[in-house]
Amino acid sequence: MKNLKKTAAVALMVCAVCASAFAAKPKAADKENPNATAILNAQIVGFEAGRIWILQQPNGSRIRADLGKNGGRLWRLKDMEFTGSFVEDEKGLLFKMSHVKFEDPAIDERRTGFGDGSRQAISKKQDDRDVAFYYPDQVPTDNKTYITQNVQGVTDLGQYGQVTAQQLTEVANEGKVRLVGRPIKTIIKDKEMLFWDRDNQPFRVVMNGAFIPLGQRSYVYGRAVRDENGIQRVLLDMVESIE
Repeated sequence: MKNLKKTAAVALMVCAVCASAFAAKPKAADKENPNATAILNAQIVGFEAGRIWILQQPNGSRIRADLGKNGGRLWRLKDMEFTGSFVEDEKGLLFKMSHVKFEDPAIDERRTGFGDGSRQAISKKQDDRDVAFYYPDQVPTDNKTYITQNVQGVTDLGQYGQVTAQQLTEVANEGKVRLVGRPIKTIIKDKEMLFWDRDNQPFRVVMNGAFIPLGQRSYVYGRAVRDENGIQRVLLDMVESIE
């Protein structure tokens, strides 16, 4: 009877060890369960194409990630927690984001002295986001379906020739052009923004009072100009979102 109890106890211990080892296997790495939920702490460090961006984890490892249509609005943020799943595409492993969490930078409290010896606390939020990240819930638009801002009252879009950022140098001064791109950075607040075209080549746009959210793919209609320093810009006539 004692031997039987001893044998049963050993068997239970073996089963417990096996169950523990099986449970410790990460679901995200299970090839038989590729859609298992995974959580990554990472920062965006690069862009591949379309909706695919490059994430870098604290240990330096990099991961290709599909961040959806709003990835361009995330790329300047830090210390983000991404929730999603791993899948395979033609280039290999790909993380598909379903949710992202981030915290605003901590408030930097500074104190300043006054002549009477009193001190007053002054709080200033240190925020390294682009100023264009903050935009109204309802972006001004001339169209109910798309974001359209026709600042120059354009009526004939056929007079604007399709070009890329690299082809701007070949356009005559004040030549009317159309580019496909997305704003990635404010150069001069409320005046000038840096865009990337389809090939991730940069071009500057003088906004002329128009506004388009960061990361929003758009048709940019305008006139190509070059200043005395050789810097190429597009003077915006009209902007229209694509999606």
